[in-house]
Amino acid sequence: MADKIEKLCMEIHFIYGYRTITCLLKKVYNLVVNRKKVRKRTSFAVSVLRRELN
Repeated sequence: MADKIEKLCMEIHFIYGYRTITCLLKKVYNLVVNRKKVRKRTSFAVSVLRRELN
């Protein structure tokens, strides 16, 4: 799940928040995931990926 969140974040250039990422996970990958888990993973993934890009 974390790799899919990272992939979505990279594709959208970190524009959307965790709620939109949750909806995209459901639409794109047909995953139903708790928003709290997506929020935790998104914040971690975004911080790590932003460090790698800079």
